[in-house]
Amino acid sequence: MKIVAISIKNKNGDLLELDKAYLIEGKGLEDDKNAKGGQRQISLLPLKVRSMINKGDVEGLCIRRYMENLTYSGDALTKGGIYKIGEARIQVTRENKKCFPECKNIIDNLYCPLVENATFAKIIKSGNIRLNDVIEPL
Repeated sequence: MKIVAISIKNKNGDLLELDKAYLIEGKGLEDDKNAKGGQRQISLLPLKVRSMINKGDVEGLCIRRYMENLTYSGDALTKGGIYKIGEARIQVTRENKKCFPECKNIIDNLYCPLVENATFAKIIKSGNIRLNDVIEPL
């Protein structure tokens, strides 16, 4: 698995795509307005799901507004798993994204790729990461 995109929302709420970033232990991505600690310090999504969303192959309440911090190639990460990315270490804290009851996918019992594939993690060791860094299970 490799990092194929790094994204943050700055303090103004603008989406920025980066070539490199710094993960802050216990907090999240440096300069990300959502870096506030807790169990969901960063969000991760497989490239295959991001591609489905970008092509318009899926719809839903949060599909268009959801933006992960790290997009990666490969399969899903395991809850509780510890991974090395560049100099940093993360621990997956949650495997699924929570859905809103008013979402069309929930109402119509339709498949939502975010539910099964969006992952959240906390930073357990600060460090620099870059595009194409390998996500290595420890």
